[in-house]
Amino acid sequence: MPATQAQAVCHQTVGRDFSLEAVLKIVDVQPGSGGSTIVTGVESYTLRALDGSTLARLP
Repeated sequence: MPATQAQAVCHQTVGRDFSLEAVLKIVDVQPGSGGSTIVTGVESYTLRALDGSTLARLP
């Protein structure tokens, strides 16, 4: 992906007792013989209990 097209990516993971939503920004891609590695930075995240209450947040 060209740097001009790099955008923030939102990802949500749900565990047994929580959900985590993170916004990641792609900062680098390192090619490799077995596949590439994508390096990201965390722009923000929200950790919630399954009842919807916020446990932690990074704006």
